[in-house]
Amino acid sequence: MDGIRFEIKGLEPWLQNVNKYTLRSIKNAGTSALRAMKTEASRRIRETKGIQAQQMDAVFTLNYPSFSSDPLVWGLTAKAKPVPLVAFGARQTKRGVSVEVTKGKRTIIPHAFIATMQSGHKGVFVRKGSKQIARKGSYVGKARQPIKELFSASVASSLTNAR
Repeated sequence: MDGIRFEIKGLEPWLQNVNKYTLRSIKNAGTSALRAMKTEASRRIRETKGIQAQQMDAVFTLNYPSFSSDPLVWGLTAKAKPVPLVAFGARQTKRGVSVEVTKGKRTIIPHAFIATMQSGHKGVFVRKGSKQIARKGSYVGKARQPIKELFSASVASSLTNAR
């Protein structure tokens, strides 16, 4: 025997499958890393902020590459919407509402109150401005002072400080 003879023609279907399975493995690894990154970002923010994990899940969006896309790009997006103060463990007190935006430090917001709207939305509110005559609802014709819901900073701004 003088040498080794190797024909690649028999391996072509196998090589095509290897490429397909390798790409699938890379995408699965990227997806796992993206989910781990979301969990870690949530954990780091919750170490310093008094926000609930459920609220954090609503803020983050995971972006996956499609199976047919050429560039493999994963993304974690944090919505820049302010978070309602009720998400920070709000408690009604005689002097107002107590919230824990920063872990270990409760703050009292004077004259604030916790209310549930007719739609079922619960929030921390404060009365703002002068009294106005109600034009609709059960208080038509009566002078009522408008209320405004209170919010904290967005999770996206907390993400830059979570390093």
